[in-house]
Amino acid sequence: LVLDLLGDRIQSAIDAGGGDQDHKSRLQERLATVTTATATYAFDATGPDHARHFTVTVSAGGHELGVGTGRSKKQAEQQAARAALELLGDDGTGYPGAPDALGGPTDG
Repeated sequence: LVLDLLGDRIQSAIDAGGGDQDHKSRLQERLATVTTATATYAFDATGPDHARHFTVTVSAGGHELGVGTGRSKKQAEQQAARAALELLGDDGTGYPGAPDALGGPTDG
């Protein structure tokens, strides 16, 4: 019962707790190193109002980079950004064809 009532608030506090958890900001910084495209987030919500479930897809330059789910939109966005960061890798080039595939600069 307590988690049903306070679960979203607890998760929001965890998500806001520190810079290490702000995957959305880290994703935007990582994308900036390889492209001019910015991250866009699309979401879908299912379930009754008291038990919503969100699915978020993050894309950049027309390419899907990650999907996340959660009990809040913010939690799902953070999960999607985290998945995108894992795909891109430390240098941002983990995406197939990067930097070209993301709309970034090319040598030619």
